[in-house]
Amino acid sequence: MKQLFFILVLFFSSCVFAETYICAFESDGETKTQKFERFGFDYFKNGNGSLENIVFENELFIHIHTIVEPGTWAVLRIIDKRNNKYTQSLVGNDVSPNKITGICVKN
Repeated sequence: MKQLFFILVLFFSSCVFAETYICAFESDGETKTQKFERFGFDYFKNGNGSLENIVFENELFIHIHTIVEPGTWAVLRIIDKRNNKYTQSLVGNDVSPNKITGICVKN
């Protein structure tokens, strides 16, 4: 019985860790992509290898927050799981607010 429990835990853990989103959006007149690979329960690893904090998640949305320069500016990303939409905003002091939208594909 303990072996079965261990196998089930291992299986479901690997499913969570395997979640990957590839998001495409336009920025400065060109199409760019960003990859987000789940890293544990609280983080995504982006295409640069940096960890980004999951601040909220339910069956419909994932909110990812990254502090770029502490106390100065940050990036908030929202992945809409149901509609495969991507939204990214820069927020902070001395930063003009901007909003980038695109689409995501889950692998």
